[in-house]
Amino acid sequence: MNSAVAKTRYPLYPILFVIVTFSLLILPAVTSTSGLASFSTDFQGRHQLIQLFNALRRKAGDRLFPPYVIGEKGWILPTGDESIQDYQHTNPLSPQQLQLLQEKLDRLDGYLRSEGRTLLVVVVPNKNTIYARYVPQEIPVLSGTSRLDQFEAYMQAHGKARILDLRSALIEASQSRDVYYKVNTHWNDAGAYVAYREIIKALSARYPALRPYRRAEFRATYVEQFRDMGAILGVSHIPDESWRLMPRRPAESHTTQVELSDGRAVEFTANPNADFPSLLIFHDSFYDFGLKDFLALNFSHITAVPDSPQPGIWSAEWVRLQPSDVVMVEVTERFLYYLFPLLDNLP
Repeated sequence: MNSAVAKTRYPLYPILFVIVTFSLLILPAVTSTSGLASFSTDFQGRHQLIQLFNALRRKAGDRLFPPYVIGEKGWILPTGDESIQDYQHTNPLSPQQLQLLQEKLDRLDGYLRSEGRTLLVVVVPNKNTIYARYVPQEIPVLSGTSRLDQFEAYMQAHGKARILDLRSALIEASQSRDVYYKVNTHWNDAGAYVAYREIIKALSARYPALRPYRRAEFRATYVEQFRDMGAILGVSHIPDESWRLMPRRPAESHTTQVELSDGRAVEFTANPNADFPSLLIFHDSFYDFGLKDFLALNFSHITAVPDSPQPGIWSAEWVRLQPSDVVMVEVTERFLYYLFPLLDNLP
């Protein structure tokens, strides 16, 4: 079944189209090149004009601004990268894909176990999954099973590799505080802390030195909001709690970044506590939104390999290059397919 994102036609649209088109023809700076007039798209007031147009659309009742939709209470939710398909459960994994993921993850898990190492796959929920209550009613859930539901159920029934699903912990935490930014697709520090706590708890049975810092061991520090999607989309400013959680007793960790010839920017973080295990993590952008700072408190050494559309960036060859105690794969729900290229070159 195809995804059904509701779109409504408004009688004001033809008028708005004429106004904006006329403005785009009059306002740009006109330059003469070889006797021909060319229009600059970087003219004074362009940004304000886009904001005005979006504000008029918003007042007309439109809420769809690809790749975003304005949800209930002004929450801005993503529609791109299959976020809506994930929410509506219209993009299932095939039985063959599920079996392939299970077999490859179990193969990696078996290899690491044979060396006394640990594999943990951490799936970060989409913002739409945690804040389903804010998704517009015009975007319904169309079936009962999501890709993440499929993946988790199949691994529980057939697999050996450990999958850490953060949905329940984040949904519970979201009842008392925001765990994702209202105007960004990522979690905030409160959400990253929940993930950190669950990760350390999942590994502590194997590594007794691991203990998650308690929430009281951090102080909340307000920082400037880095992006106001509300203003960009022409709606009123959306207040967003932009708080960083800073440890009261910070670890003396040090991070260096190495730019490789194939486009990778791999980070190496060292913590002087030698009692902690070491970590190799394959990650996407959620790691950079707070999670890496929390994990730096509990691992003696972290090698962080980012994802990228370029082939080979998530190559499992890093498992051999960095013989860390723990190998972690952090992947967002809507990017589950990233696991396929990662597992192509297993040890």
